[in-house]
Amino acid sequence: MALIAGISMRQRSSYPKPFKAQVVQECLQPGATVSSVAIRHGINANVIRKWLPLYRDQLP
Repeated sequence: MALIAGISMRQRSSYPKPFKAQVVQECLQPGATVSSVAIRHGINANVIRKWLPLYRDQLP
């Protein structure tokens, strides 16, 4: 984390495309929720919700 004028600023995380696709695929499994998958991977659920429309169509 960078420290600017006494305020800590966190860098954005970036995730590889295969990882994002895997997480989206997990969310689409029966009984899975975005929240549970997010907790399992330590990611904010809103981030995964942004990935869903991007990667849903690319899954085999």
